[in-house]
Amino acid sequence: MQIRRYKKETVISGFVGIIFGAINLLLILRIIFKLFGANSSNNFVNWIYETSFGLINPFIGIFPSPQFEGRFVIEFSTLFAILFYVFIEYAIRKLLAYFTTEEVLVEKTTSKKRK
Repeated sequence: MQIRRYKKETVISGFVGIIFGAINLLLILRIIFKLFGANSSNNFVNWIYETSFGLINPFIGIFPSPQFEGRFVIEFSTLFAILFYVFIEYAIRKLLAYFTTEEVLVEKTTSKKRK
């Protein structure tokens, strides 16, 4: 049996990626279902709408959501939420890299010959 060792940064960064990947997947599914007018009485579609509502709630009303033929909706607030969560993920990963990466200082000396 071989034991592998991973850096803390790699493990935590992977965990952050999984969490934000799941968030973005929910939001993307919500956009697709709203765009194509999915039946909200379907259990899976209803679950996606209810689960993702808490994620987009702070962004509702920022942008209008135009409707076509009364059923097809483009939720710009959800698109904005995706951009926001991608930015937050990026910031968390950069902060993680900043605080967990070890830097080594190397002093370089140069010698010049004088004639």
